[in-house]
Amino acid sequence: MQKVRAQVAAAAASGASTLITGRSGSGRSHVARAIHYHAAGDHSAHLAAIDCSAVTDDLLERTLDRLRPAHGEAASRPTLILEHLEALQPEHQAALLSALE
Repeated sequence: MQKVRAQVAAAAASGASTLITGRSGSGRSHVARAIHYHAAGDHSAHLAAIDCSAVTDDLLERTLDRLRPAHGEAASRPTLILEHLEALQPEHQAALLSALE
């Protein structure tokens, strides 16, 4: 656990995008949330999780809209957790790529 905590702290401090891998049930989304909240500090940065196996056009659009800073809001780096990424349909992959660019 100490090694995981150190890696969470290092990932949060780096500010880099992070890919978390592991077996199902290993706590990947918990680690992602820990990195997000450790980096955000004041918990003001946006966090959204998407289950890619159940995503719809509307859900993807609403989630990506939530991550964009509101007019006049200070831009903080949002966190997007993509669960079951391998199940994301090609048309949703294109929309996600466009939003990330």
